Amino acid sequence: MAEVRLRRDEFTERPTTKVSLRLPVPGPDMASAQISEQIDIRPPLAPQIWILPAAIALGIAIVSTPTVALGSWTQFNTDSLAWTLFAAGAAFRWWSAIYRGDTHGKALLNSGPYSLCRHPMPLGSVLIGFAFALFLGSATFALGFAVAATGYYSMVVGAEERRLARMFGSEFAMYRKQVPLLWPKLRNFKAGATIVFDVTELLQELRRMTVWMWIPVIGRLLAQFRGEPWWPHFLHLP
Repeated sequence: MAEVRLRRDEFTERPTTKVSLRLPVPGPDMASAQISEQIDIRPPLAPQIWILPAAIALGIAIVSTPTVALGSWTQFNTDSLAWTLFAAGAAFRWWSAIYRGDTHGKALLNSGPYSLCRHPMPLGSVLIGFAFALFLGSATFALGFAVAATGYYSMVVGAEERRLARMFGSEFAMYRKQVPLLWPKLRNFKAGATIVFDVTELLQELRRMTVWMWIPVIGRLLAQFRGEPWWPHFLHLP
C-alpha cells in the first residue's frame, strides 16, 4: 500500500509542505490483521439481499407511464436537483476516500468529512442513488431505493459501528454523541494539519467511479425511452 503524506507546519511564518512516500512490506501480521478486520465487520446475513427491492422498483418504473413530460419545466427542475445531488454525492465519496488513508485503522477518523457525519461514504452513495431516481423521473424507484438503502446500510453501518466501538471504546462513544450518523452537522467541521493520501484507496475509488459516473447517462436515457410512444407502458405508477 502506497501513501503520500502532506503536512502543513503551523508554527512557521510561511507554511511548508512535507511529502513522504511509504511502502509497507506485507507480512504475516498484516495479513492476519486484514483477515481479522474482515471477519469483524461481516454482517450475519449478506447485505446484498437488500438490492432486490431497488431492482424490483426499477423494473416497475421502466414499464410505467412517466408522470414528468419530456422537455417540460418539471423535468428541467428535477434534472437540476438530480445534478446537485449527484455532485454532492460524488464529492462526499472522493472526500471520504482521501481521508480514509489517514489512520489505516490505528486511530479514529474524526476530521474532514468524518467530522460532519460518521459515515460520509455511504451518504455519498445514497445521494447518488436518489439522483438516479430524479434523472429517471420515478417516485416508485425512489421508494424502492429508500427501502433498499435503509436495509443495506442498517446492516453494513451497524456492523461498522460495533467494530469501532470495540476498537476505540469510550473515544468512539464520545464521537458518536457529538457527530450524527449520516446527516452532516456543518458546525462540527474540523480538518487536521496532516492528510495522508492512500494511493490504493484512491485507485479503488477511481475504479468505482467508472461505474457510478454513468448514473446520469443511464437515468436520462431510460427517462427518454419511457417518454417515447413506442415504449411499453404496462403500469401507471409515478
